[in-house]
Amino acid sequence: GKKTETVTLTKGSGKSARTILVKDAVTIGKMKFQVTAIGKGAFKNYKKARKATIGKYVKTISDQAFFGCKALKTLTIRSSKITKVGKKAVAGIHKKAVIKVPAKKRAAYQKKFNAKTGFRSGMKIKKK
Repeated sequence: GKKTETVTLTKGSGKSARTILVKDAVTIGKMKFQVTAIGKGAFKNYKKARKATIGKYVKTISDQAFFGCKALKTLTIRSSKITKVGKKAVAGIHKKAVIKVPAKKRAAYQKKFNAKTGFRSGMKIKKK
C-alpha cells in the first residue's frame, strides 16, 4: 500500500478574497497531498470573505483559523473527519453565520463548535 501524504494549510491566498476554498488535496511538485488541517490564523481577518468551503479530508481547524472574517456568512464543511476545532476558530465571523455540515455529523459538530471556538447563539449549524 501507498501511504498518503498530508499537509496543513497555513495561509490563504489573499485577504481580499470573497470566497475561501480549502481544497481536498494539493499538488506540490509531482506529489499529491491531502489537506488535513487548517493552521492557526490561516484566514484571520479576511474581512471580505463571504463564503468558505472546507475539503473532505480536514481533521483539524486550528485556533483563530477564521477569526475576524466579519462578512463570512456561510461555512460549508465537507469533511466528516473533524476531531478538533480550536479556540476562537470562528470568533468574529458574521453573527448570523450558517455552518453547513454532513447530515450524519450534525450532532457531533454541534458539540465541537461552542463558546470557546467563537460560536454564538445567532449562528446555526445545518445539514448540507
